[in-house]
Parts: sequence; structure tokens; C-alpha cells
Amino acid sequence: MINETPPDITRSNLADVVLKLKAIGISNIVKFNFLTPPPSKHLCRTLEVLHALNAINDKAELTTVGFVLVEFPIDPMLTVCLLESEKYGCSEEILIIIAMLQVNNVFTKSQRGGKTVNKMKFKFAAQEGDTMMYLNVFKFFEENNKSRSICKEHLLNYDVLCQAANILNRLKSLYRRYGKALSSTDDDIDIRKCLLSGLFVNAAYYHHSGVYKTFRDDFNLSIHPSSVLVSERPKYVIFNEVLGSSQNYMKDITVIESEWLLEVASHYYVNKFVNS
Repeated sequence: MINETPPDITRSNLADVVLKLKAIGISNIVKFNFLTPPPSKHLCRTLEVLHALNAINDKAELTTVGFVLVEFPIDPMLTVCLLESEKYGCSEEILIIIAMLQVNNVFTKSQRGGKTVNKMKFKFAAQEGDTMMYLNVFKFFEENNKSRSICKEHLLNYDVLCQAANILNRLKSLYRRYGKALSSTDDDIDIRKCLLSGLFVNAAYYHHSGVYKTFRDDFNLSIHPSSVLVSERPKYVIFNEVLGSSQNYMKDITVIESEWLLEVASHYYVNKFVNS
């Protein structure tokens, strides 16, 4: 029986791969001899996204921003969010969210005294989405002196949160290396707009048919069962990644407003009708 699951390089976000190849002098990515070549349409799509992120110019050459993106060990779109956080005055919050997006299983699967993970998620949940919940969880972790017992009581995975804290410290050091000052805000709108500034490619709207569709390609998506928004139907969202099985699920979702797309990413959506 033929294995129909494609290799990782054909399924994953190619942006980081393309940036690194360009950084070492590979100019013609389409003709590069990949061990397992991704579809050319995926490469072309990746180049379009990198151009929209200002990582490459009209000649597909790395820009100043592109060289900076190569230096960060995270998804280029998230790095753009971090670079834009200075403008929105929310670098502390964006750094935390990005660090939390690098780890899995923030909540434990065990129960304690009748408590369930879903109940604990509700304690930290935010109507603005999963990313804001992650921010709430990590702030709670820090406010309680990173206590193992408090984590256990609230079904939080202590080891995973410590891992996120280590990632956060490394990202802060790298961020400061570029002369960026740390800033903080309580305004969730600024935080969500900042996330949109890097994740604008991953914007979707709720369709009357009962599914979500991406703005640019009308690609069908659903909310992942683990999301705090699984029982909600926000009109407009952005997501960090898509997990595919029997259907394609959006993961790590943030609620946005449709008018923000033209405010934050008009260069990408100016030719696409956005229903306000």
C-alpha cells in the first residue's frame, strides 16, 4: 500500500527553509535540488508570503528584514509580530505568546479533586482566543513565583511552562541584541493587531455553510477541538497553524475584526473584498 502522507518538507511552512537557503546564497529556490522537492506551487506561495512580510524584494532577494528573520529560531511570521511589537507597545506580551506557541501540552491530562482540564481552561480563557489564554496562563505562572504546587492544583504542566520561560529568556536576549526596548500594555486590541501584523496570511472568516474560509484562497477550515473557541463562532480570526487529519483544523486562534485587515495588511488584502 502506498503511503499517502507527504514528507514533512512538503507539508510544513516552507518560509523558514527558503529564508535560510537564500541567506547562504541560493537564489533560484524553484530549481534547488531538494532531497524531497515540495510542489512548485507551494514554493511560489511561500515566496509570495515572504514578499508580503517584506523579507524579500521584487527580485526575490533578502531584504534587511529578511536577514533579521533568519536570525530568529522561530517561524518568520511570528518574528515579524515580534519586530512590530515595538510599534504597538506590547513586546512583553508578544514575547510571552510566542514562547508559549513553541511548547505543547500546557495543561495536564489528569484530574484533581473533580477538576478537569476544560474547567481549568475556562479559568484562564479569554473571548479573544487561545493566544490570549496562553498569555493569561503564563502571567499566572509568573505571579505565583513559578510554583510547582500551584501548577499541579490548576492542572498546569509545570515542566512545559518552565520550558516556555527558558524560551522567553532566550528570545528576550535576541530581541534586545537588535536594540529593541521592552514595552508592555493591557490593551488586548494592540496585542491582537500586532499578532495580525505577522499572521495576516492566516486570516479566516466564518462562512454561512458552517465552516471557516481563508480570505485569500477560500480554503475550508474548522476550529480545533482543543481551542477555547471551539463552542464559539467568532466572525473573523487568525491562526498560528493548521493540523490536518480527516479535516483541517485551525490551532492557536486569535479573534480579530475585519477592518483590521486593511488597516494592518492593506498591501496583502487591498485587492480582496473584505466584508465589514
